[in-house]
Amino acid sequence: MKYIELCTEIKRLVKQAKTKYLDHLSCQMSEGNTKPLYNYIQRNSGRSNNITGLSNVDTCDIPDEFARHFASVFTKSNHDIPTLNLPKIPKMREIYLASRVSKLYY
Repeated sequence: MKYIELCTEIKRLVKQAKTKYLDHLSCQMSEGNTKPLYNYIQRNSGRSNNITGLSNVDTCDIPDEFARHFASVFTKSNHDIPTLNLPKIPKMREIYLASRVSKLYY
């Protein structure tokens, strides 16, 4: 039973510390300091801004490296665009809304 009480207390303290830290970040933002918030987001997002192989590239060669890195996105494919054989649906009439909507007029 003591173990469960300790776990509950630890969870409460961790939540309290996180709330206090987020309040601190909020105060920093209101003072115009965005760095702590940016660092918090960067640490907790699990993503990086680095592109593999781009760190040792000369500035002039960056466009070519981007082109190589994203080649599968920017290459044209020879696949036909599929057509959907959907039934024709009649156009919907205009809907007029007033500031206080009680009914929809068709």
